[in-house]
Amino acid sequence: MSKPHYVESHRHYSYFEASFPPPNTSFRPIQTRTWTHNSPARIPQYNHPSHKNDPRKAAIKHVHFDLPGSRQNTVKIAIEQSQQDMQQQNPKQQERTERPPLYRQPTPLPQKLKDHALRPCYPSPPYNHTTHQHQHHHQHQLQQINNTTSTILPPTIYIISYSTDLTRTESATTTLLASQVPHRTPPIRHLYTIDARNIQPPSPSLCARYSGLAPLIQDIVMQDVCAQNAVRTAVRELLLGFGSGEKRGRGETEKEVSMSVCCHAGTHRSVAIAERIAQCVKWEVGRRGDGEGVRVVCRHVHRVKGREDPF
Repeated sequence: MSKPHYVESHRHYSYFEASFPPPNTSFRPIQTRTWTHNSPARIPQYNHPSHKNDPRKAAIKHVHFDLPGSRQNTVKIAIEQSQQDMQQQNPKQQERTERPPLYRQPTPLPQKLKDHALRPCYPSPPYNHTTHQHQHHHQHQLQQINNTTSTILPPTIYIISYSTDLTRTESATTTLLASQVPHRTPPIRHLYTIDARNIQPPSPSLCARYSGLAPLIQDIVMQDVCAQNAVRTAVRELLLGFGSGEKRGRGETEKEVSMSVCCHAGTHRSVAIAERIAQCVKWEVGRRGDGEGVRVVCRHVHRVKGREDPF
């Protein structure tokens, strides 16, 4: 038969009372938990099923009974309560919500329509005699206007200087001369080309310092008799062509003409002779007192600027 265990009577311990040591007996005492003071901890709340008979939870539970005939009153009370809540809002918050925004909404830019969207495509009208006569008369009027504007302009002379070392073929020369004058229908007539390769050139030191635009180079080149004869002949041919009233293909007076001068480099002799021809033509027109005047355009295609040239 086993011996009974020693059971200590239940004692209420406090925080300030020390526990008694177990008695000195041969019996094994039963260990009981002692109460100690701990800080209150948050008890996690779990979603347990509600207990209907729990008196602690009965005080928290809100019970609402819908009596017969009182449902409409309940709805009215809820609506009035929501209206009161809206009226009790902060007036500043209401003003902030009702105030219009300080910035202006950006206005979208108008989309650019393409030309084909702006201009509807209409089919071309069928051919009839009246429409053809009107179009032909309109085109004829435009041609007459263009012709009158071209006759208003003063006579123009184009003098072109170029290098034979850079244009070795006849086709290259023709293309170059055609590119230096305006496009006309019919094209501007080219009189002839003065070849200045046989004329005495200036000294190499002067050629390094100046081009044919300098008066010093022009005076040195014009000391050659061939250069003097070439300039005299060119001035006579140019003024004779404008003064004699030569007719073009459609019976119009010729108002534009061109000529050219060439040398090896296209910088000294050809440029000097072209500039002297332009000066003599203007001087001769002024001496004759021609009220219409003449315009001379010099284009030096291959000229190289000297060290002391202003431009």
